[in-house]
Order: sequence, then C-alpha cells, then structure tokens
Amino acid sequence: MIEVGVAYRLMAIGVAVILTTACTEPDLAETAPATTDSDDVLSEPALDPARDALVETLATLTETLTAIQAELEVAATSESTSGSRAAANAALGLLLDDPEMRSPDEPSLFPSRTTEREEPADLDDLLSATLTAAREAGGDLGRATVEALREPVAGDLGAWERDAEGVVASAAAVVEGVRDVDAVAEEVLLLPADGLRALAWTLLATETADAEVTREAAARASAHMSVVLIGIGLLDTSEPDDDDDPAEDGDDA
Repeated sequence: MIEVGVAYRLMAIGVAVILTTACTEPDLAETAPATTDSDDVLSEPALDPARDALVETLATLTETLTAIQAELEVAATSESTSGSRAAANAALGLLLDDPEMRSPDEPSLFPSRTTEREEPADLDDLLSATLTAAREAGGDLGRATVEALREPVAGDLGAWERDAEGVVASAAAVVEGVRDVDAVAEEVLLLPADGLRALAWTLLATETADAEVTREAAARASAHMSVVLIGIGLLDTSEPDDDDDPAEDGDDA
C-alpha cells in the first residue's frame, strides 16, 4: 500500500510539471523594426528647385562663354580676312543680344537694351537670366554667382538693369574709330570687368576696316574672355551639405 501511495504522488508531480510547462509562453525572437517608405524619404536631401535652376543656367552660361572664346580665337588666328571678320561677328552675336534676332534657345551674354526686372519671361540674355536665378536661389551659390557676375563678367549690375544701352555705349565709345590697338589698351582696362573689356575689343574687331586690327582686337578679347571663364568655373555647383544654413537673397547679401 505504501508503494502504491508513492506511485500516486510521483504521478501527480509529473502531471503538474507537464501542465506548468504547457502554460508557459515561449520566448519571442527579437526582430528589428521594419523600414517604411517614409523613413527613406526623410533620409534623402531636400529638393531645391531654385538652386537646380541656377545650376542649369550656369551650365548654359559656361557653354556660351566657351563658344565666344572659340570664335574670338578663330578671329585672332585666321589667315583669311573674311574668315577672321566672320568669326568676330559671330563672337559679337554671342556677346551682345540683338533685339532684331531674339532667340530664346541661344541667348547672348549681355543685353543690348534695358529690360524690366519684374518681367523675367522677357529676358533674352544670360546676364539677366543668371542674375535672376541667383537671387531666387540665394544661399552660398547664389551669393557667389552674383559676385562672379559683377566681377569678372559685367561690372556694375545695377547699371546694366537701369540702362543697358548706356553700358554698351560706354564700351563702344572707348574703341570708336581706333586704328592702333595699343593706343587704347589702358582705356579698355579701365572698364569695370573683363567681360565688358572683351565686348569693347570685339566691337572694335567687327567695326574696323583693318584686318590686322581685327585680329589684334580679337586676341585681346579672347584673353579677357579666358578670365571670365575661369571666374565662372570657380563657382561650386556641387550639392551642399545637409547642415548648411539657408541664406538670404544672394543679391541683397
């Protein structure tokens, strides 16, 4: 009878152990939280359409400046008088907007007439378009672009906006009727920016009847255009760091 009692007790203990084990919840494996589409969006840099538009405009500006210098080099080195004059005229067409031949797809560098700042849709020169894009973009690139447009490209930006015809006339007056390039070299250097100096020399290259003066003037214009290209090429158009602070309008800064 004792042995039977012991057996009952052992059986009761076994049943209790089995029930306790069955009622215990299994440990759950730790899992990482699933990523969502919103997490990916937050990790990406914020879009800046105004800055992107400025970068695109600067690319167009660089292409035009390169084309101007190429034409000036042809004008300076061509052994053909007609070839030299044709290249000088082509360079002038790229330098100075012709109101009779407006081409939105191929804008010139400088305006030949005063444009209203409030009417950006009417802009058909790269100086005005780039200045507007720089003001809208602001930040480091916007400020640096405004400074580059001032020097070495155009000089007094306000003068271009107020009286483009007057600025062009001032450059043309320096070289009007000149037959000796060296005689006006110092006066051309007094113009406020290399882009304006290049314009003056190109005007002389297209207006003179002396083929040698055309070549010499084109060579000097090409040298000043090289400085302009370097100045624009130094602008940093790479994507800014995420921790960069936004800045105010480039023109006002």
